[in-house]
Amino acid sequence: MMTSRHKNFAEAYVANGRNATQAYKSISPKSTDKTAAQEGMVYLRKPGIVEYIKELESELSTELKITRESILADFQDIKDRNLDGNDKVAIQALQEQIKMLGFYAPDKNLNLNLDEKVKLTNEHKRALQSAFGESGSKEGSSGN
Repeated sequence: MMTSRHKNFAEAYVANGRNATQAYKSISPKSTDKTAAQEGMVYLRKPGIVEYIKELESELSTELKITRESILADFQDIKDRNLDGNDKVAIQALQEQIKMLGFYAPDKNLNLNLDEKVKLTNEHKRALQSAFGESGSKEGSSGN
């Protein structure tokens, strides 16, 4: 059964970019970092909380009209603009969107070296598709 405490944890978890420690501290401000980390992980194993988090992320994704395909298209757009120094910020923003919407599991990181110009080759595109999974649709993919 979901309690208001569970809902508050889940909402804080989604709002803060999926940080269980901080989400737990939001519902238990006096807890130590160690306790908050442990309890946050306990909460993330509760099926009701997991389902509520998925529901929140789905609602957020729908409301913002952000899909895996749109994020990949954004990366393609950045590449097509020939990437100048300002694109580091854009890529970081996209990474945060991806993280906040739960589009990749914690063990699958989109690890871009932001100190160098990023050029999305076919190899990069395959890596992104692998990280995000295939949606079954070929929309948004290009033949180059």
